[in-house]
Amino acid sequence: MSVYDTCRVCGREPVRWDLRLFEDVLLCPVHEALTRDAVQETSSRPSWESPFGVWLAIGSYDSDGREFVVCSRDRGHSSTHDVGTLCRWCVTSYVEMVRYSREEVLARCETDPEDVRYRDEIRRRQTQLLRAVEIRLVTKDEALQVLERLARPLRGASV
Repeated sequence: MSVYDTCRVCGREPVRWDLRLFEDVLLCPVHEALTRDAVQETSSRPSWESPFGVWLAIGSYDSDGREFVVCSRDRGHSSTHDVGTLCRWCVTSYVEMVRYSREEVLARCETDPEDVRYRDEIRRRQTQLLRAVEIRLVTKDEALQVLERLARPLRGASV
């Protein structure tokens, strides 16, 4: 599979195109549900408190008769989508933030195992991974792999 055929966050198989909630962003079922929940949780908030905007009509039309719309959150986002639907740039921006957060939590530890703070770093990362599993950012297996990689130097095995 190419980058364009997989989940934008984790690289897993995306939701089938006819079942997608976000047509412009390929997501696996887990990350689509995570994004959907975020949309639902913030839908009653004012636009400046939500990461998601909706398309608002501006009264102009293109040559094909489609109405131009702007994002309720960031007027710099414009398109010819349906009025009232989610701004694709806001959804993409949110998904990129999720992808970045996932990469950060799965990243290698920068603290040297010989450093006296290494055990504290493992505890901090363990807490971070538990939270990431809880909010469905990473799977339990991915979190366990990271913890195993972190614990290896403490047992005398090579990194």
